[in-house]
Amino acid sequence: MAAEAGGSPSLGRLVRSLYRFRFVIAIALLLFLAFLLTTENALSQSLSDLWRYNREFSNKRDDACGERAFSSYKSTDKSMSQRTDVPHWFRSARFGIFIHWGLYSVPGWAETEHSFEDFNKGVSPRDHFFKNPYAEWYLNTVRLAGSGAEKHHRQTYGEDPAKTAPGKWYYDRFSKRFDDGLDHWKPEEWAALFAESGAGYVVLTTKHHDGYCLWPTKVDHPRWSKWAGKASAPRFPSRRDIVGDLTKAVRAEGLQMGLYYSGGLDWSFQWKIDACFDDPTGKAHCHPGVPDTAEYATYAGAQLEELIRQYRPAILWDDINWPKQGKSAAFGKFSLPELFAMYFNQVCPAGVVNDRWKLPGKWSGDFGTPEYQQGDVVQAHVFETCRGIGKSFGFNRVEEKSKRCAAYMTVNQVIELLISTVATNGNLLLDVGPDESGRIPRCQAAVLRGVGAWLKRFGKAVLNTVPYLPVSSKVLKRLPVRITQSLDRKEVFALILPNRVRSGAGRSAFISLDIGPGYFELTVKSMKEANVWLPNGSIVTVAAEYSKENDVMNVFLPWLTAPRSGAWVIAFGGLAGKPDILDCRKIDVGACTVFV
Repeated sequence: MAAEAGGSPSLGRLVRSLYRFRFVIAIALLLFLAFLLTTENALSQSLSDLWRYNREFSNKRDDACGERAFSSYKSTDKSMSQRTDVPHWFRSARFGIFIHWGLYSVPGWAETEHSFEDFNKGVSPRDHFFKNPYAEWYLNTVRLAGSGAEKHHRQTYGEDPAKTAPGKWYYDRFSKRFDDGLDHWKPEEWAALFAESGAGYVVLTTKHHDGYCLWPTKVDHPRWSKWAGKASAPRFPSRRDIVGDLTKAVRAEGLQMGLYYSGGLDWSFQWKIDACFDDPTGKAHCHPGVPDTAEYATYAGAQLEELIRQYRPAILWDDINWPKQGKSAAFGKFSLPELFAMYFNQVCPAGVVNDRWKLPGKWSGDFGTPEYQQGDVVQAHVFETCRGIGKSFGFNRVEEKSKRCAAYMTVNQVIELLISTVATNGNLLLDVGPDESGRIPRCQAAVLRGVGAWLKRFGKAVLNTVPYLPVSSKVLKRLPVRITQSLDRKEVFALILPNRVRSGAGRSAFISLDIGPGYFELTVKSMKEANVWLPNGSIVTVAAEYSKENDVMNVFLPWLTAPRSGAWVIAFGGLAGKPDILDCRKIDVGACTVFV
């Protein structure tokens, strides 16, 4: 007991030991605290990344080209073939804005008799070029004797484009007018409009087929002086860094920025006319002007590298093709295999590339790019359909002069195209064609705002969704319903397309969705109601009834006037298990349709 009264000898020794090693202990504590802070930051970053990539309602996304590298691809087809899916941000965005802007915006002219859709339906190859609806092809179409563009050019500018040196009438004249308009261009206004439209990303044409560059490229053009017929070439790239200024503005709005580059055509290298001519037998002979030389492959590869390293685009969007020699890794640092490996490993680990490079191996790119086409089969891989709001990608004065915007798609038509595209696993890349001063035409801007207003209310049923129907299922275009589901498979959305519902006073409507045998016995039987999102933004809860005898889910709607703007959206919540509740593979008159 005496020892207890005087204090414990063991405790005293412990205190003296702690005092002796106080500096060591302090350092150890500091290291431990640093470890905790690092771990907390890492955990916080992981949770932040998880939240960032799984947000469901925001169109503003973080930059896909982060600081950390996640991949280690080699410059081989075998290595690139490991890319079997697109990054989450691209799949969930679903809606992007395409921009065609350049020297061709100065004349801004093309015929409107045909659309690109007509050419897919049997219009002659000759008319495809002579009556080209794409104003961005002006430099090619205008050199075809007898074309409407040639006649327009003679009347407007008083010169024969086939006999006058192109360096004078196209690059000299139009580049000066284009550069003058850049003083009034405000990229921040563009970016704000694109964000308002509900788009998740933007793709800008950095160089179209005329070869004119929208950034201050430092890559020398090896043929320009000789081809232009003068010792000193006119200013070839734009004097303002359009690519850099727009990239900054777009990212400030929280959108991803992608860059288009015409690799397959460059008329400043290959002055041949791209066209098809009919011989006396009626057979078409086509003369593509694709520059397929080592000289051009080096030039294009160097410019692509410059764009990648300088602007870090989230999307690389090629057009037409790529010079053959540049497709092999043996070509060196400016070959596509080397450039892609550098892009994914060093610059943009979550970036994507399209499929128009026409690569020879198994891997052809991350996503397909149908043009002015609307498919009706659910695809296994994400694709991106692109088109203009009118018949042209570039600015066309003929369309702009149409009364009441008749030459352009309506808001409802764009919404319907977007819904149908997403329901088959696609993204929609909708193009705007600014004029020479950088003004986006009023009718085009109005369409973007209208789509944005609809997405603000109903984006949950389109953005961050995947198709509901199984892969290879066919969606009948005549039916007014498209079905999507949330990424977590807990919600199914039935979207009734705009202007597809007949109206009639005093009657009720319901949508009948064929479930199919064996699907969701327990879940479906417990579902008693569904939410209907109306075009005016309100949400109505309505009764839902499952008929086990007929395997049909009926959703009864109170009588509503057929939507004149936007689409009805029916959301089925609280789902679990397999996602195939609403199996529309066996489509007939009574399945997946609306009765009023």
